[in-house]
Order: sequence, then C-alpha cells, then structure tokens
Amino acid sequence: MLEEEKKNEEPKAEEAPAEEPKAEEAPVEEPKAEEAPAEEPKAEVNLSGTAKDILESVKSMTVLELSELVKALQDEFGVVAAASCRCLPVAARRK
Repeated sequence: MLEEEKKNEEPKAEEAPAEEPKAEEAPVEEPKAEEAPAEEPKAEVNLSGTAKDILESVKSMTVLELSELVKALQDEFGVVAAASCRCLPVAARRK
C-alpha cells in the first residue's frame, strides 16, 4: 500500500496540468439612463422686478455662496432656519 501512496504523490511528467475552464463572463449591460418622470406644470408665481432679479442672481450662485448668503440673512434678521422638534419623551407618549 505504501508504494501505491508514493505513486499517487509523485507528479507524473506525462500529464500536463489541466487548464481550468474559464468562467464565461456575463455580458456587461450599460446602465440605462432613468427616464425622467413627466414634469408637473409649475404654479405661476407673480414676482416683482426686484424679486425676479434676486431669483436670477441666486440661480447663478455656487452652493458655497448660497450657504454664506443664508448665514448672512440669518444674522441680519436674527432668525435660524432650523426645524423645530416638538418631540416628547417616550414615557410621556405612553400615557
């Protein structure tokens, strides 16, 4: 039996290493652009000339500039644009 085990352990020069079958790659599908849902008609807003000018200025601003503008408006008018939370403790809700 030992001889048989030795034979199994010895690599055979005659046998070429079998190539592993290559897994077939699934064709890669390009992600499709999501179709935009039909836009709802926008409500018409009557703005004054000054308000239209401000709106156009805001449209051309960067996000950083808009962030700084919001901070300046909050400081100027003494307000904070934060949502108020009227959360009750869990124990109070169970009554």
